[in-house]
Amino acid sequence: MIRILRDRTAIPAGFIPGTPAGEQKELTLLTARQNHLVRLQANPKAGHDFDSGWWKSAKDQLIADSFEKCAYCEAKATAISYGDVEHFRPKADWWWLTCAWENYLFSCQRCNQQFKKDYFPFAGKMSAAPVAISHTTTASALAKMPGKLVPDPTNAAACTAHFGKLFKTEKPDLIDPANEDPEALLAYQADDDDFQVTVIPRTATAAVKRRVAACIQYYGLNREELCELRYDLYETLAEAREDLAEPGLPAARRTKILKRLERFVDKKRQFAGMARYYLIDTWKLLPASLRTP
Repeated sequence: MIRILRDRTAIPAGFIPGTPAGEQKELTLLTARQNHLVRLQANPKAGHDFDSGWWKSAKDQLIADSFEKCAYCEAKATAISYGDVEHFRPKADWWWLTCAWENYLFSCQRCNQQFKKDYFPFAGKMSAAPVAISHTTTASALAKMPGKLVPDPTNAAACTAHFGKLFKTEKPDLIDPANEDPEALLAYQADDDDFQVTVIPRTATAAVKRRVAACIQYYGLNREELCELRYDLYETLAEAREDLAEPGLPAARRTKILKRLERFVDKKRQFAGMARYYLIDTWKLLPASLRTP
């Protein structure tokens, strides 16, 4: 997992508060929330009335932002499936973030549907909705609420402040790669007997261990097939390292090998986070300046 930087110049208007499309989307969500509260009066188990069409138009740009990789496991998701628009904070509880661009990530279906689902463990207190709605809220009152749910996603500073406040309040266990740097928390361990590379905590602090354990559990980061795919890449990197250690290696050959290794730490490459951990942090073969977000 590596940091994802959103292209805030390419966000569809329907996700920008203040635009006609954005206001209509938020009003639709607010109305659905109020209708849900009405249904709960008759049936305490009534579900939300979410429409996947609300966030479907986000998918193409989310894929581009994550270079067609799952935001969680970093596998090339589009090569084998369509992938999902993932709500980092589950829409069932954080209903006001259902149409929030900043709450979206592109995820492979395994990470999202088999592991993450609607789980969101946190050590703090759940944030409160920014608007108050009840089953008796009037349509005229709802009409005044668009624009109050989330900050403008084209404003990076406003989003950083808003979601930073949520982070401090909730203290989430899961890592959000769009709002923090996963590489500061994750490390990797190669097993040459089982031919696997597993995710481990980068430090032994209780908070880091707790958060990495949650990511392993709820993103499925150490599922067997992922560990084996990582090892295939690890073998390539380790062999290159051995080649670089050969006595009398010609300078031109060394330059060629290092240039090839630079490709593996690029943000577009599958498992770039693991490659950076070994090539930059552990083996010191490449400079830290190549760790571009």
